[in-house]
Amino acid sequence: MVDVPLGVRSDLAERYRQVRPFDVAEVALVRALVKRPDRLGRRHEVALRLAFNIARTWVVQHEGRDVVIGHRLSSFRDRVRSIADRLAASNGEIDPRELELDAERLQTLVHWQIDDILTAHRGELSAERLDREIGQKKLVLALGGGGGCGYAHLGALSLLSSLQLQVDGVVGTSIGSVLALFLARDGAYRDGFVRMAMTGLRYSDIFRLLDGPTRYGIPGAMQLHLRSGIERFFLTDEGRRCASATSRCLTPVWSPVYDAKWSTRCAPSSASWPNSSAGDHGVVCSTSRRWSRD
Repeated sequence: MVDVPLGVRSDLAERYRQVRPFDVAEVALVRALVKRPDRLGRRHEVALRLAFNIARTWVVQHEGRDVVIGHRLSSFRDRVRSIADRLAASNGEIDPRELELDAERLQTLVHWQIDDILTAHRGELSAERLDREIGQKKLVLALGGGGGCGYAHLGALSLLSSLQLQVDGVVGTSIGSVLALFLARDGAYRDGFVRMAMTGLRYSDIFRLLDGPTRYGIPGAMQLHLRSGIERFFLTDEGRRCASATSRCLTPVWSPVYDAKWSTRCAPSSASWPNSSAGDHGVVCSTSRRWSRD
């Protein structure tokens, strides 16, 4: 039985139960092959991972419309599930011969399933778009907050850059949103640029007392003035247009505290909106060159 995170809507919970095993199986397969690359040929690896991708696909967006295909894959998922469960329980010790036979059987099944989807959605979904959905993975990063703890993100970004892994999108909150700008600015992370931006920063420029009531006359909060320190490195024409749009349609959270912390003028494309229920606010950055409200 697949455990569903708390607070998930019932319809999404059912979808999660159906697709989660294939996520777990693919991770197990990749880890096993990273440990022992010679255990399985590339052709068989591709066949297995393609089958897992199809099994967890639910909605494909095509020409501005959502094409729902998840309900047509129930039988396919049932047939792939046994392989996925076996991989998930393998603890990194895979049986190459068994997986090769599985991959050979799945290749025929995959071709049949793709043809079935395209036939059922003729005129709604193209073969090229479906191929991109199931055959091309996008790497999207979510960088959390936590003050100084967030600086660990720089190490992760540096590692991804050294491995030449292209990040397709990035989202962050608090310090994570600030560090995300180092990636979103040019669509690539550069250690040299980070060092240059940090050079010359002074404590008094960044940290200032937060205006507001105090207890016993002792100031209890500091305010980050990042604009005075590093904003100039991120200002772009696209970000200025984005800031102009968000200022008219988005309501600030806890104004003026959060307004003073950062500025959407630095966002290279999609910017920020409040999450009132969570009581937090973050700048959402994307490496795409298009801005939209959603």
